Amino acid sequence: KDSYINFVPDSAFSEISRKASVCAWLRNPGGSTSNAVFGYNGNNFRLAGKGLYNRVADSGWIPHSPVSSVTAVLAEWHHVCLTLGTFPGRARYYVNGEEVASKSTRGTIRYSSTYNVTVGNYAPGDSTGYYGGEVTDLNVYAKTLTGEEVQEMYKAGVFSLEADRHEETRVLSWGDILKQPRSGSVTESMPSICDVTTLEENITTLSRTIEELRNQVTNLNQKNEDLVDQVTIQNQTVKDLGDQATDLKEINKELEDKVTTQNKNIGDLRDHVDTLKENNEYLIEEATTLRQCQKRRCKRRGGKKKVLPEAFEE
Repeated sequence: KDSYINFVPDSAFSEISRKASVCAWLRNPGGSTSNAVFGYNGNNFRLAGKGLYNRVADSGWIPHSPVSSVTAVLAEWHHVCLTLGTFPGRARYYVNGEEVASKSTRGTIRYSSTYNVTVGNYAPGDSTGYYGGEVTDLNVYAKTLTGEEVQEMYKAGVFSLEADRHEETRVLSWGDILKQPRSGSVTESMPSICDVTTLEENITTLSRTIEELRNQVTNLNQKNEDLVDQVTIQNQTVKDLGDQATDLKEINKELEDKVTTQNKNIGDLRDHVDTLKENNEYLIEEATTLRQCQKRRCKRRGGKKKVLPEAFEE
């Protein structure tokens, strides 16, 4: 009961109030049936060591009675996950990738900058809640892991890199836990399961991850090429529009020159019309004078009117 790791987590824990998951690999838990391998502020968020009395917010115990699928694997390395989702509110407990219990919830995981995380007990020094077994790769996420994601973690095996696939939502890692001060006889050792088979499985998982990353890079390269093609097309379109704008400017200049010429021609015509008007007025005056002269001449010759040719009179 006096062997545990206890510390105050950083402020990232405030992100688990509505969506949370805690997962770990366990073996040979000791203590009572109500022990806990992990506790945040006691029963506020509690992961059971023997499959009984998990708790999230105000969910109550999950499950409340032994589950055979859990008790059957306690002596072996087995994977456990406890998740919370609040839309709708539901807490779920998984063992070796399978959901074995769930319960509805109405509240949230309370956060305070003074609340402790305890690994190896649900609270420091509790006489009935101490774990007393082996644990590794315990991680806490500000995310409701799906059944498929939990299944992938289990299938990847102990010491796999599967937990790192959710790094962006992880608020507490196993590596960070091991850096915290320890109480009692907490010891650290390499589990015997880390044999050649496990390493081969890890290499397979790593190879799969690398292949997935390669595929992502290939897809990104293809998208980049598509974008380059689109930019090239856009640039060509811009160039074409620029050429059209230049042509339109030239056409507009030609039209302006034509308008200027037409305006000049109109001005010249107006001047010509004015000149014709002046000439016409002069001719009228001359014709009037001529008629008056003819009349006077007719009077001096006897007063008889001389008939002028019709064309001249006009």
